[in-house]
Amino acid sequence: MPRREDLADFAGFAAARREAGRDAREVRAAGGMARTLVGGADAGDELVGTREEPRSIALPSWSLGRPRALDRCRYPSRMQPVVDGRPRAECRAASRALGWDLDPCEAILAWPAEVPLGLVATDDQAGDGARWTLLMPVDSPRRIAPRAPLADDPDATMRSLAALLCDSPLSRAEACPSDSPPFSLGQVVALSYELGRRLEPSVVQDALRLAAMPDAWAVRPPWLLVHDRRRDGWWWIAAEGAEAPDWVEGLPHRPRAVRSFALEPLRADLPARAFERAVAATVDLIHAGDLFQANVAQRFSTTLDGSPRSLAAAALRGHSARHGAYLELDGDHAVLSMSPESFLHVEAGGVVSTRPIKGTRPGDGDPAELLASAKDAAELAMIVDLMRNDLGRACRLGSVEVREPRRLERHPTVIHAVAEVRGRLRSEVTTAELLAATFPPGSVTGAPKIRAMQVIESLEPVPRGIYCGSIGWIDDRHGLRLNVAIRTAMLARIAEDRWTLGYHAGCGIVAESEPLAETAESLAKTAVLARLTR
Repeated sequence: MPRREDLADFAGFAAARREAGRDAREVRAAGGMARTLVGGADAGDELVGTREEPRSIALPSWSLGRPRALDRCRYPSRMQPVVDGRPRAECRAASRALGWDLDPCEAILAWPAEVPLGLVATDDQAGDGARWTLLMPVDSPRRIAPRAPLADDPDATMRSLAALLCDSPLSRAEACPSDSPPFSLGQVVALSYELGRRLEPSVVQDALRLAAMPDAWAVRPPWLLVHDRRRDGWWWIAAEGAEAPDWVEGLPHRPRAVRSFALEPLRADLPARAFERAVAATVDLIHAGDLFQANVAQRFSTTLDGSPRSLAAAALRGHSARHGAYLELDGDHAVLSMSPESFLHVEAGGVVSTRPIKGTRPGDGDPAELLASAKDAAELAMIVDLMRNDLGRACRLGSVEVREPRRLERHPTVIHAVAEVRGRLRSEVTTAELLAATFPPGSVTGAPKIRAMQVIESLEPVPRGIYCGSIGWIDDRHGLRLNVAIRTAMLARIAEDRWTLGYHAGCGIVAESEPLAETAESLAKTAVLARLTR
C-alpha cells in the first residue's frame, strides 16, 4: 500500500487508487437538512441548512487498519450555526485588556460557587508550561448521550457530532494580532474515549459497555477570561457590545474560597498481578502478529473530601500541566485533567499539528537512559507513523511531515519523549471530519489503531470515559486546541462534600515490553495526583 508522501503528484495518486482498488473513498454530504437535535441543545445554537450544492471529498484510507468511519459516512456538513439570531460568522468578538494582578489558580478559588466553572490551559508549543489559561461559565451544556454502538451508528454519530460542534471548515482559521490573545468566542468540549467506538463500531466487544459520562459534551460560553502567563496579563473576550456580569470586574478582589480538601491515597481497582497478565497477553498477541502496539491502562480509585475546585487549583498551580483542564460537567460530576500532551492544534490557514508522547521515566530518572532506549524509540516511531497517516486522511496531498521525530520534555513528575507531526488541512475539512480521521488519539490506542482498540476493550474491565479522549477549545476564528486526556481524574458526588475519584494510567505495550516494568511505568504516571494526597 503506497504512502501519501510517496505520491509525487495527483497522477501518481490516481494510479495508486486504481491499483489498490480501495485507497480512496468518497464522502458525499447532502446540501441542506432539517435541524439535528442533540440532547440538551438550546435555541441559541440552532443549525440551519443552506442552499449550496452537495459536495464530495476524496479521503484516502491507508491508515494503519481497515478504513474507518470517515471513509464511508454520509452526513450534512454544509450547515450554518446561528447564534443570537445571526450566523456565527457574523458574531464578532471583542477583547479588552484587564489590569489584573491575579494568578489563574487564585481565580478558580474566587469564582462564585453558583456559577459552573470551565478552565482550559494550553501552551504555545515552545514553553515549559501552559502559557494560556481560559476561564468561562459552563452552564447549559449540550451532550451526546452514551448508547450502544449499532451497525449504522457512524452516520448518526457524525450528524450529531457536526451539530454539537456547530461545524465549519477549519481552513478558515485566521491569524490574530500580535498584541492580543489567539482566541475569540467558541466552544469548550469534552470527548470521551467511547466516542471512538461509535465512530468505528467494529471495535466493540461488549455493546452494553457504557461510560457514565456523555460521549461528547460542549458549552458555548457567552464570554471568557484569558490569562497570558508570558505577559502576566488578562483579557475579557465577548461579543461586541456585551457587558460583563458585575462579579467579573471584581474577581481579583473577591474572597478566596478557603475550603480545604483531603484526598485519600490512590488504590488500584485490580491486583497488580491482573495488570501484569493484561500486559503479558498483549505481548503474546504482538508476537502472534495481531498488532504492533497497544496502550493498555488500569484504573485507580479514591475519595475526595472537600471541594473539587480546591483540588483543581492545587493540581494546576504553577502552570505545570501544559494542556490541563477543569470542567464542572453538571452539579454532580467534574473532570480534572493534568495532561502534558497536545492532540490537535489547528492554526491560521488550516495548519494542523499533533505532538504524540511515547516513552516515560520518573521525574528524578536519567534522561539519557530514556533517550538511549531502543524500545521507547520504537514505541514513538510507530505512533508517529500512525498519526501521520491519520492526519493524511484530512490534509492536502504531500503536506504532512514529521517536524520533530523525537525530543525529551521534562514535566514536574515525569520525563517524556515527544514528536511533532504537521500538515495542512484540505479547504473544506471540518472539525467533525478531522476528528473522524484521527479520534481517539493514536498515542493512547496503538497500531494498527482498530485492532489495538479491540484488544484494549477485551482486556480493560471498565470503560475509559473521558480518559484517553480529549478536552479543549474550538474557536470560531482561530482554529482549535485539543489535548489528549491523560493524567485525568473523573469525579462524581456521593454526598454534600464527598466525591469518588477515578483515575487511569497506562503504557504502550510492544514486543519487548516486560510486565513488571510496565506496571512500574503505570504507577509513575499516578505521581501527578499522588503528590496531592494526604
